[in-house]
Amino acid sequence: MRALRALFQPDSVAVIGASAKAGSLGSVVLESLHAGGFKGAVLPVHPSYRACHRLLCYKTAEALPLAPDLAVLCLPAAKVAEELVRLADRGTKVGVVMANDPDGHAPDTPFKAALGEVARSRGIRILGPGSSGIQVALQGLDASGLGARTAPGKLALVSQSNSIAAAVVDWAAGRGIGFSTVVTTGDGVDLDLPELLDYLAADIRTRAVLLYVRGIADGRAFLSAARALSRIKPILVLRPHDLANPLSNQIHDAAFRRAGMLPVADAAEWFDAVESLGYGKYPAVDKLAILGNGGGPGQLAAAIVGAENRLACPDEASLKGFAGAARGPANPLDLGRDADPARYQAAMQAMLDDPGVGSLLVTYTPSPLAPSEAVARAVAEAAKKTQRQVIACWLGRGIDGTIHQIFTEAAVPVFDTPEKAVRAFLHLVRYRDGQGALMQ
Repeated sequence: MRALRALFQPDSVAVIGASAKAGSLGSVVLESLHAGGFKGAVLPVHPSYRACHRLLCYKTAEALPLAPDLAVLCLPAAKVAEELVRLADRGTKVGVVMANDPDGHAPDTPFKAALGEVARSRGIRILGPGSSGIQVALQGLDASGLGARTAPGKLALVSQSNSIAAAVVDWAAGRGIGFSTVVTTGDGVDLDLPELLDYLAADIRTRAVLLYVRGIADGRAFLSAARALSRIKPILVLRPHDLANPLSNQIHDAAFRRAGMLPVADAAEWFDAVESLGYGKYPAVDKLAILGNGGGPGQLAAAIVGAENRLACPDEASLKGFAGAARGPANPLDLGRDADPARYQAAMQAMLDDPGVGSLLVTYTPSPLAPSEAVARAVAEAAKKTQRQVIACWLGRGIDGTIHQIFTEAAVPVFDTPEKAVRAFLHLVRYRDGQGALMQ
């Protein structure tokens, strides 16, 4: 774990191949470390520079005034193994290799063999090759080439794909979604998924994990680590499906589920699931109640939930007093287009008091009779008073920054379509069911 602490919580970072040339990898990493607000020592290394980005630049690793915890190697592949030996001899604990393997992703290549030998013989741990680095927002650490960076949060992202990681980080930054950690493994010649998952299981700053898997080198170790982690934190796993081998896809998904992970079908579902699983409320009762100020969204949601046999049957007598309730079934409950914040709150309380309701989906369609923000605040206030998961669906152009912030502070996931909201509920139920299976 000492090496992993040096990766996730370094006190010093060396940038090997640092550069003053704008747009070069060595320059991008230095700029990222500065922009992220890293408080530890940043040590540029390049034989031709005296200074880089207003920092004293050292000619070699041997010339460094201290042994860096973490070194980011922005070097051509041909120079990497030799430099890792120098860093190991200097006392560096972890090296991030950004260079791609010239022979591609195949496991048995001369480049990977050389890196593996350095790791074994010299004791330095290696992330990569082909890694875009790591971000740990709470540490102010952005030792990456990802471009965008996220705010601090409770989600961790572990990705074998640099492009997927870059897309997720950019997407999250635009929506104010924070991450505890973003780490790209590259080809994982040394540090790989099992050890990273073990670390995240013990990381109190991480509440849920997003995992992008391209290939698994040691299936037994991976599934063991995933099983241990998923007992305490949800893992949402996305794997590109093999169109030529659908049976392989089914086998992988089944193995993931047995280990307690939640496989998702595509990136859109991956992102949507973050909204629900990140809050840590999992229903004891697997039935959903639905209410809102219009019948259509509720009916769309009810059709999907009903097909999964997850639609709650609340006591109709307790809901008769609400305007609009007499015009249709108790679930979904149509409060009427003129439903004001007080009516929303009262109906929510009645639904949440019903022992047959595990989660509640609250929908809102734009109405001049009930301002969006006022209704959102009322829904959020009611949600804070219950241990059951409330999910919001704000249709139209309703989810602006203010609305999202209101619901985020109340631990209410919010979506812009009924289908996404229901899918979020089903993820909660499946995670809960998976926990039960793991305990058997």
